[in-house]
Amino acid sequence: MRKYLIIWFLMATLLSTITTRADYPIGKGRTAIIGTYNYFFSNKYFNDAGKIVNYPAGDNFQSHGIALNFAHGIGRNVDIMLSLPFAIQNLTGSGIKTNNAGLADINFGLSFHFPNVNYQRYFTIKVNGIIPAYSNQDSTKPFLGFASKGASIALNYSFSPFTDGFAIIEAGYTRFFDEIDGPNQYRGSVSLGKMINQNTNVNFTFAHQISQSANKSFNQNIFVNKNFSGGTLSVGISKRITRTITPSISAFYTLYGKTLGLGVGGNFSLIMRLP
Repeated sequence: MRKYLIIWFLMATLLSTITTRADYPIGKGRTAIIGTYNYFFSNKYFNDAGKIVNYPAGDNFQSHGIALNFAHGIGRNVDIMLSLPFAIQNLTGSGIKTNNAGLADINFGLSFHFPNVNYQRYFTIKVNGIIPAYSNQDSTKPFLGFASKGASIALNYSFSPFTDGFAIIEAGYTRFFDEIDGPNQYRGSVSLGKMINQNTNVNFTFAHQISQSANKSFNQNIFVNKNFSGGTLSVGISKRITRTITPSISAFYTLYGKTLGLGVGGNFSLIMRLP
């Protein structure tokens, strides 16, 4: 029984971002619905030398993200994913406040899981498509993203390194197509968690991302920068409150970077497993 609790806590932890992620399979005919709220705040940034620079007094960037994510097992080891995110961006620059809100980048894709013989470890391949549900025609408002179609592929390995523990090692690549300057993005992450009782776990994730583009400009509107690198650490806790409902909460901080906003924030997610 505890094995399945760990699987669903992994879903709560790793489906709690706007871009849908997966680890262990959901199970043929089973469905998970995951609602998430993300908050991001930045009033500092890392320059191209990696040094922290403060924005002018009073200037900052804030983002609120609400997403509804769906995952369904179409086979024992094959899942389909859909993420519908809604973003609210607030930018204060030179004393002027601007904002924008709307449906952001819709993600959809497939996950293929390859278990070992006793189903304790999984190798997973994920392919995703990205379709923007907005445009960037109004330059007086903070953009919701790149406004570009894209695709991503990711590989991860999920396993239990110790009793009642779990780990996920993942590497991924994303390409945005509509502009010559991309970007191309590479991401690696390591997640580690531990069940502290029958219904609760704590988890830690370190992620490093590199985004490469000929467009090397820096924008206080953090989510439209194309050329940057940096690493983030997040800490979270999940607690199963019923057989089918698991809430989780986490906080994150940007540890280092180049041409990257120094962000701090948090995430709340609620995973509901349908019978």
